Amino acid sequence: MGKTVLVTGAASGFGRGVALGLAWRGHRVIAGCQIWPQVWELRNAARDAEVGMEVIKLDVLNGIDRSKALGLEIDVLFNNAGIMESGPIVEIPISVFRSVFETNVFAALELAQGFARAMVKRGACRIGWTSSVAGLVQ
Repeated sequence: MGKTVLVTGAASGFGRGVALGLAWRGHRVIAGCQIWPQVWELRNAARDAEVGMEVIKLDVLNGIDRSKALGLEIDVLFNNAGIMESGPIVEIPISVFRSVFETNVFAALELAQGFARAMVKRGACRIGWTSSVAGLVQ
């Protein structure tokens, strides 16, 4: 039997592909989307693709959403939710940089810490992150 995998940032891009692909391969996938319209759209896409997948609202910056997610029993956490901002450093408000770090770093760490405790107790722990090629650009 497959693993239970929580994929954050599953509404589009790489996260969506990973969620649908894992579900198609027989894993129990819980796909987290930031807003309700994304949840409904991904549920329809999963139905159309004829894959069983649970799609939940999971805004990684929302404490209530994170608390609900941390109540799930999963085998694998795939931290994929992220945002990107670009432009001249002198023109980007510091609040934008803070938002990027809150989403891409701190929210992912918070989920990882929360799930790791339960995973270690069960003796099963797999946590992964996606990153961006933008991290390699100078």
